[in-house]
Amino acid sequence: MDETGKSVRTKRRWHWIALIGLALSVRLGAAAAWDWRFQGRLVFGDSVSYWHLARAAAQGEPFRYGDYGRVFRTPGYPLLLAPLFLMAGESPPFFAARALGAVLGTLGVIATGRLGKLLWGDRAGWCAAFVAAVHPECVLSSVPILSEAAFCPVWVIHLACLAALLQVAESRAAWTWAVCAGLTAGAAAVIRPSALLWLPFVFSVLLLMDRKALPPHLLAAAGCAAIAVLLPWWIRNYSATGRWILTTTQVGPSLYDGCNSNADGGSNMGFMKAAVDETRQSLGDRGTDPLAVELEVDRRLRREAMHWAAENPGQFLRLALVKLRRFWSPIPNERAFNTFPVNLVMAAGFLIVMLPAAAGLVLGTARGTAFLTCWLPAAYFTFLHVIFVSSVRYRQPIMFGLIAAAAPVLVRTIDFLRSGSRRWDKATPPRVPPRKEG
Repeated sequence: MDETGKSVRTKRRWHWIALIGLALSVRLGAAAAWDWRFQGRLVFGDSVSYWHLARAAAQGEPFRYGDYGRVFRTPGYPLLLAPLFLMAGESPPFFAARALGAVLGTLGVIATGRLGKLLWGDRAGWCAAFVAAVHPECVLSSVPILSEAAFCPVWVIHLACLAALLQVAESRAAWTWAVCAGLTAGAAAVIRPSALLWLPFVFSVLLLMDRKALPPHLLAAAGCAAIAVLLPWWIRNYSATGRWILTTTQVGPSLYDGCNSNADGGSNMGFMKAAVDETRQSLGDRGTDPLAVELEVDRRLRREAMHWAAENPGQFLRLALVKLRRFWSPIPNERAFNTFPVNLVMAAGFLIVMLPAAAGLVLGTARGTAFLTCWLPAAYFTFLHVIFVSSVRYRQPIMFGLIAAAAPVLVRTIDFLRSGSRRWDKATPPRVPPRKEG
C-alpha cells in the first residue's frame, strides 16, 4: 500500500475514534444530567423491577419479583446489571447502571455505522454512526435504567449481522453470519420479549419477496441459534412453573393493558390489584399459591383482552389508530417529558431522520437488503404496538435502522450542497446493495 492509502486509512481511523468518543461523551453527559434532574432516583416503575432482579441474580436469590412474579421479566437486562452489585455491594449507585448504558449505547452507534457501511459504503456508514451518536432518541435509550439500554445495541448488531448474511448468502461465510444473526436475535428476545417473533416474521417476508434469497439451511441455522439462546430460559420457566412459557407471564396483563374498555393507548396497570384479588377468590383454596395466581392472571387477562377486541372491533380499531399516533409522534407522549425545549429537540431529531429515510423509499435506495433491515423492523414494532400499549419509548429500537436508511440521502444532499450543482441527481449516488433476481 502506498503512502497516500496509509494516510487515508489513518485519517479514517482517527475519525472513527473521535466519533466513538463523541458518542460515549454525549451519553455520559446525558446520564449525569438525568441523575441531577431526578436527584439520583429511579423514575420508572419498570426500573425498580429490573434493579430488584439484578440484585437477586447477583446475590444468588430466586429470580422473581416479590412472591407474585416468578416469570415477571426476561433475564437479559437484569443479568447485565448484576455485575454492578458484585462490584459495588448491595446498593451500587444508579449512575453506574447509566454509565453501563452509555457504553452499550456506544456499541449501538458503532453497529449502526457498520449497517450503513454494509448497505451503502464508507461515507454512508460514517454518516449513520454520527447521526446515531447525537440523535436524541438514540441517546435517551441509553440513560434510563430500562431494557432499551441493552436491547437497542443488541438489536442493531443483529440487523448488521442480518444484512451481512443477506449479502453473502451464497458464500461459506453465510453459515457464520446466519449463526450470528440467530444468536443476536435470541439475545434480543431474552432482553425484551417483543423480539421473539421477529425471525419468523422477517423470514416469512423474505420468502414472499424472493424464495432464493436465503437457502433453507441458513434459515434453519439462524433459527436454531436463536433457540439455543432462549432454551435455558424456557427450561428454567418449565422447572419453576411446570409450563412452557416462552417469554413471561406478563403477556396477558400487557395485552389487557392495551385492549380494554378503559384503555387510552398508554400504559396504566392500575387494574392489576383488582385482577389479582379476583383471581385469588376464583381459585378458592389454590388462591394462596402465588404461582397459581400468577399463571391464572396471565391466562385470564389474555382471554379477556382477546374477547374484548372480538366483541368491540370498532373501538379496537379506533384505539389502534390512537396507538399508531402515539408510536409515531414527533414529541414525547408523557406530559412530564413533553416540555420545551425537550419537545423541540425531539421533533427536530425525528424529522432529520424520517424525511431523508422516507425520501430513500421514493428514490429506491431502500430496497432488498436495505428494506429488510431498515424498514421492516419499523413495520414489525408498529404492528406490535397498535395491539399492545404504545409510546415513543417503544419506537427507540427502530430509529437506528431508520438512521441507516436516511444516511445515503443525507450523504447525497451534502454532495449536492458542496458541488453547487443545479440538479440534485448529479450528486454522487449512494451504493445500493445488489438485488437477487429470481
